[in-house]
Amino acid sequence: MLTVSIVGYICLSLLVYFSRDISAKQIRLMDEPNLANEGRVEVYDNDQWYGLCAYNWDTNGADVICRHLGYHYAIIANRNHYGSSGRTSNFSFSCTGNENSIDECSTISLNLCQSTAGVVCSSSPLENGAMRLAFYVLRYGGRLEYYFNGQWGTVCGTNWNYVDANVACKKMGFL
Repeated sequence: MLTVSIVGYICLSLLVYFSRDISAKQIRLMDEPNLANEGRVEVYDNDQWYGLCAYNWDTNGADVICRHLGYHYAIIANRNHYGSSGRTSNFSFSCTGNENSIDECSTISLNLCQSTAGVVCSSSPLENGAMRLAFYVLRYGGRLEYYFNGQWGTVCGTNWNYVDANVACKKMGFL
């Protein structure tokens, strides 16, 4: 896919999709020492650990990373919230969200990466009533989504208040 330069933005000049062997033992979550299910996504490549580039990073990719690591789904997909590993990968993954392992996703080769992927995974099974935050705004903020009958949907904000927010945060394990 070729992109163009737009004044005021930095655009990548070329994206290349390719196959890459990244196994379950070569992916980890870092920089949340007390929470094994949360952190910066790192991949092991060419004998070094790299923060996964967050290009195209969304809840689809986060869900797959979580399943790949033995969790059930992603509560949050975020960027740059867990510090830096000092190195960021020159590739990212493109997933539909239905893959069981990151090995099933396409890999995108990048010229430049400006952010690293982070995730909060759920150890609870995905069932009706599950909640997650999509299109994050803050570390633990974003658009609230609700899982019902096999689909994620956005929770309507009409008459939404702090009591409702506290209930949602408790359900997701943040309070």
